[in-house]
Amino acid sequence: AVATKKYLRKSGSDDILVIMQMILPDSRQFFSRSRYGDSNHQIVCVDEIKLNLLAKSCICPGFSTMVSNLVRSSNLEASASMDTWAQEYTLGCGKEIYRAKLSPFFSGKTFSEMANLVFSHLGVCVLAVEIMDASGVQRAVLFPPKYEIPSSSTYVFLIGEDVTDANLVSAFNLQDGVLEVMAYVEEPPLLALGKGGYKNNDDAGMGSDVEAQAVIIARLSQVSFTHTHK
Repeated sequence: AVATKKYLRKSGSDDILVIMQMILPDSRQFFSRSRYGDSNHQIVCVDEIKLNLLAKSCICPGFSTMVSNLVRSSNLEASASMDTWAQEYTLGCGKEIYRAKLSPFFSGKTFSEMANLVFSHLGVCVLAVEIMDASGVQRAVLFPPKYEIPSSSTYVFLIGEDVTDANLVSAFNLQDGVLEVMAYVEEPPLLALGKGGYKNNDDAGMGSDVEAQAVIIARLSQVSFTHTHK
């Protein structure tokens, strides 16, 4: 990947995003100090994610379990014989992360307003949005409450039951406070992580979106929580 970036630089072509998986946190520092450290890249460090998840679980018990369930398959089904907590846990295991194109209805609204509307009407949790930074690179940003949704195409990451939830977010529309789903969805959302593996509606296989959504898990492990002692 680094060799490809080097070739593109010499040929005068645009830089490309390289997503790297590293084992040791120190490797991130070594790369950042190299001649390619200031280039377009995203680093996912396995050990760093594990330690962050463990630390966050001390502040927010169950956080690591939630993230773990989002990234692995589960065929569990809730039954009436289960305790209430077991039924809720089993239903949560069936949730998945999707990347979906946001409905034009949300243009001009803040991320907070959009997330509240989606959750109120669909019961779907939107946790991140793709934002273009100053260098023109698309970045996935978690929970930017005051970010205003632009009129151009915007993609969000959400936690839903299945691909239908992602399609409903793409076709979301309110008329006089009543939910009206648009008659079409321009682009099918890509299944990011969860049961069913890495695939889209057409089973076309993995794309660059999969790597981007893996970064979401890394950033989830870095979320700050406010803990109040009673």
